[in-house]
Amino acid sequence: MILDDVERSFWATDGCGNIPELGLNLSALKQYLPQGWHHLVHLARLANTLRSLQRNDGSMADQELARRLYEQSALALESAAGGCPDEDIAELMRLRAVGLRRHDTREAATALARAANDRLVVLCGPLVTWPGKSGAYLHSTCVALEDERLTRRIRALEAELGALRGYYEKLLGLQGLELAEIPSYTVSELVLCGGEANGFPKHFTYFLPEDEGHRKLKPRKTLIFHNIYLERTRRLSLPLLRRLCPELPVEDEDVCDSMVALTWFRGHDVGHYWRHRDAAFGRLKELGTARSYALQEALCDVLGYLALHGPWRQEARQAAPTGFYLAEMLRFLGRGDQTIHPDFEAAHLVLSYLVKKDFVSLDAERGELRVCLERFQEGVTEVAGQLMRAVLGGDVDEARHLLAEHGLAADSRRSHLEPVIRRAASMGNDIRYTYEG
Repeated sequence: MILDDVERSFWATDGCGNIPELGLNLSALKQYLPQGWHHLVHLARLANTLRSLQRNDGSMADQELARRLYEQSALALESAAGGCPDEDIAELMRLRAVGLRRHDTREAATALARAANDRLVVLCGPLVTWPGKSGAYLHSTCVALEDERLTRRIRALEAELGALRGYYEKLLGLQGLELAEIPSYTVSELVLCGGEANGFPKHFTYFLPEDEGHRKLKPRKTLIFHNIYLERTRRLSLPLLRRLCPELPVEDEDVCDSMVALTWFRGHDVGHYWRHRDAAFGRLKELGTARSYALQEALCDVLGYLALHGPWRQEARQAAPTGFYLAEMLRFLGRGDQTIHPDFEAAHLVLSYLVKKDFVSLDAERGELRVCLERFQEGVTEVAGQLMRAVLGGDVDEARHLLAEHGLAADSRRSHLEPVIRRAASMGNDIRYTYEG
């Protein structure tokens, strides 16, 4: 079968020799659901079959076969619910079964977003995929078990949100920040995955119920798969960092520090909910919707990084935040095509600023970066101030200037960072899941 260019861009094998495999561990699921875990394995396999019948617009190639597969999926959910030790979680699975039969999972999706007990999370039904691949919500199954210790530690950061606001205002020079209602945050371990979610590129987090197709409903919940997030950092981002920043003085374990990674992402997540009376998101979109998103993603990235140097500082060595953020930034660059991955241009914007302003040195011949930890933090703080004014301060001229000077040209080969982008893209940018059951 010959795939067209759009479809090919989602195969993680493009430009690299192999895809690292991550084994999903079923032992915790078997312990929690000893009489029902195999029904969830069946559910994930049914999702793979359903997705194989589904076109990228969400329609099914064989409606009758799809109907039978949906019915089997509903029965698997009900069978798993029958052995579930937590009745509230069992009821969520039963709601899923009803939704699959009706082809309407809204009630199940909103109930999951409201749920206080996330010991077992089962997503099954239409789920978001990547911009540029499809605007449809495609059939998926994800099964995850909460890491209650990590969830408590990350949720505890919320006690310092007031201090974080004051820190940003003082450091970045924009007074009067306000915080909208933020999503709750659950740290989990992905144990099963099927359907679109098991395709490429992989997600390490879902925003609920938005990613199930209900963008305006509240409350919201961020579900992060920490095993996927950290293993992807270890298997993909860290090798990129070592290859492209060979002299950076940071230990491997600092780049892969779980609390640094989870705190950075929570800072990024919360970053999307800061508001200011002068913000003009509508005018930003006049610069292009994808490019306005890139500016917002860049701001949230740097806010996550700076939080680790402020009230959300973790018990890690000084180099850990820079090592982690820079490794992730390089992985973003390796993805390519900003129309598919908005964080590609976001990473380009920040790194371009750092290079052009001499906070980071580029060896174009070798495709390597020379990074001083202190200068990197200084440069990120400076560009964060400009992004803050552009995105939340309503300074559209500043936004236009940042995109013109540091955004990505239509052809990435024209970028002054092309040697780095090319080397980053030549390595793997995704992982493959395996499990036994």
